[in-house]
Amino acid sequence: MNPGGGPASLVGVVPAQAIARACELTRQPRRRAGARRIPGKRAGTSADQGLFGHGSAVILTR
Repeated sequence: MNPGGGPASLVGVVPAQAIARACELTRQPRRRAGARRIPGKRAGTSADQGLFGHGSAVILTR
């Protein structure tokens, strides 16, 4: 579930997508996601694959 709008909301800017996902992952368990908040959210994952084989993976827990 991606209540923040997903990567399409960032018009294909891959680095911005990765940063936005990490920000959303930190907002959810801190109860700072506003209307996008998923009750009881304590963990999240994000994986991104950019151009030229660059990628990242993030796992956050509270």
